Amino acid sequence: MSENTPMMHGAGPSSPNVKSMGSLDFLSGRVKATRSSSTTLKNVHGILNTVSWGILMPIGAVIARYLKRFESADPLWFYLHVSCQLLAYILGGLSGFGTGIVLGTRSPGMEHRCHKIIGIVLFCLATAQVFGGLVRPGKDSKYRPFFNWFHFLAGCSTLILSIFNIYKGFDLLHAANFWRLAYSGIILTLLLVTLLLEICTRWCLPITKRSMPNTMDENTSTVIAVATMEV
Repeated sequence: MSENTPMMHGAGPSSPNVKSMGSLDFLSGRVKATRSSSTTLKNVHGILNTVSWGILMPIGAVIARYLKRFESADPLWFYLHVSCQLLAYILGGLSGFGTGIVLGTRSPGMEHRCHKIIGIVLFCLATAQVFGGLVRPGKDSKYRPFFNWFHFLAGCSTLILSIFNIYKGFDLLHAANFWRLAYSGIILTLLLVTLLLEICTRWCLPITKRSMPNTMDENTSTVIAVATMEV
């Protein structure tokens, strides 16, 4: 209050008390809470980006890094990797990014600069990954190592920025602790799976591959020795 005139709360227009709305029925004296379309769009934006950038992208990266090391998984790992990344790009890069633009135009006075910049960078990185995969050099090309390094660095940057931006979005949406804990549980599970696969492919798989030629050599030597004795 200022000179008997109601004033805005000190928290500003983005505070929760300003966002709360409802309809008052003067006849019954009841207040009915209303849910604005912007709130629904924010929730859709958050769900799309969490599922795409925060879950599908890491799963696709894990598939590409570890599943391709198993000869029996070739070329299945490639199709699974491409499917995860394309679906994540459609949900997050196109739908999630599009809903973010709509939210920005509907709220010109509210601009979350850090979250917005990271979202733009993620969209650019994902777009470069998708179109770069279409024109990637052949395995025998001298430019293939440069493409592999770009693909690796862009993928790691996308994963780190996306997870950080998802938690940033939780803060902006004032999400309940349940959603934070649920997503944290998913990320920890993926990290545990990654650690187990790293151990399996780095130490167990090479030993198996080394033992197979040794076994074949021993069998071949045995066959040659038997054949010599028979002759």
